[in-house]
Amino acid sequence: MYPLAASIVYPDDPDFDRRLLDGTRTFAGSKWRDVLNMYKLLYDRGYISEGSLETGEAQAAAWFNDGRAAMIFGGNWDYGSLTQQGADTFERGFMPMPGNAPGADLILSVGPAGGTVINKNTGNLPEVLDAMAYQFNRTSPLYQEFKRQYQVFPAFKGEDVGIAEFDEYAALMQTNESVVFSNQAWPVGVAEALCTGFQDWIAGQGDADDILAAMDRVLDRAREK
Repeated sequence: MYPLAASIVYPDDPDFDRRLLDGTRTFAGSKWRDVLNMYKLLYDRGYISEGSLETGEAQAAAWFNDGRAAMIFGGNWDYGSLTQQGADTFERGFMPMPGNAPGADLILSVGPAGGTVINKNTGNLPEVLDAMAYQFNRTSPLYQEFKRQYQVFPAFKGEDVGIAEFDEYAALMQTNESVVFSNQAWPVGVAEALCTGFQDWIAGQGDADDILAAMDRVLDRAREK
């Protein structure tokens, strides 16, 4: 749902998550209701296979690689599992979910990860800084190996990802704005309430307003601590 939220929630309220945390905003009454209803529409119109709640990642990837599923939700971290040779051979691509209205900008949802940190107590700071400078010098063999091993989207503007399936998405990253995955700004438990509530909804219990209310309750408890 985060890719949808990027284009629905944040364009008019870029500080939405910050205001959630300081108590001046709630999920109830926000555009997260539109996000939930749009995502649920995929189920209501039959775009999501029946029994999806009982389908594990490995099974879903196998169906996709065998050509039994036209599309699958995932991220660049799924590259290895979604490019295995299956029963069918076909061209793969990677695209964001289009939550933007016609004519509106498409905002990308990204999750910064895989970074390198320095221990604040290191006694070798100059040497560590030199090593990091070398690692993130885009011309260094170490950086090229880092890209190859982790199959990451590089942080350098205009740099080629080097993975054909990601070329179109990488091009969008050079021209379109992006926001981090929503849950990276939320206290523990909020994303879990979102997932549990949505699972209940597609199983026939509750609705979007129930989910948002549950998320607000978790948020309230987190603020009280």
